[in-house]
Amino acid sequence: MGGNIENLAWWARGQPHPTKGKHLSEEARRNMSEAWKSRIPKKRVPRVEKICLGCRNSFPVMVTHSQKRKYCSRRCAVTTLGLSWRGRKRDSTWNKGLNTHTDVRVRQQGMKSRGKLVSEETRSRLSRAAKDRLANPENHPCWEGGKSYEPYGVGFDDDLKRQVLIRDRFTCQRCHRTPKELPYPLDVHHMDGGKENHDPANLQTLCRSCHIRFHWQMRTYAKR
Repeated sequence: MGGNIENLAWWARGQPHPTKGKHLSEEARRNMSEAWKSRIPKKRVPRVEKICLGCRNSFPVMVTHSQKRKYCSRRCAVTTLGLSWRGRKRDSTWNKGLNTHTDVRVRQQGMKSRGKLVSEETRSRLSRAAKDRLANPENHPCWEGGKSYEPYGVGFDDDLKRQVLIRDRFTCQRCHRTPKELPYPLDVHHMDGGKENHDPANLQTLCRSCHIRFHWQMRTYAKR
């Protein structure tokens, strides 16, 4: 390729931009800004006035959007149409009856709020709403018709529980944690999910977290 390499542009020579790493003065920045403003004309889309169907106030809207825009703001549209912020009816919740095990959208929705700080006011409001909702035990997602209130069969006593704990070496059979690593005692779990079969082969040592997770998964997969 003929020609002098010095005549090529900086990017063709494989060199960085001439102003890279240089600190320009305020006067130079101002001159460059004015030069760019004179080169790039402002193209403002003309706007027209429309009347909001909700609050009946006038609001400016671009000509290209004048046929679609009917409300001055999304809040006004939500209030007027009775919609949620996602555009769905409030009485038809999209995640009703779904959980993180059955629907990936619920799992992604939970990941968005993970690690975010919530104000004390929001915490108290959510706590009050949960207490009001769970005042009736039938509203709890783990409700199984009052099965937890049913008594265990004859023979499931402290001696049997201790035999199972000794057999499992006082260790959770799922996460392998011991009472020294837990703030609560271990549970003896019925593997078939019932309360009548007290055969040691049907009993297992679990921590409270794994015990709850087991019954939750058992209930979830039973609905599939």
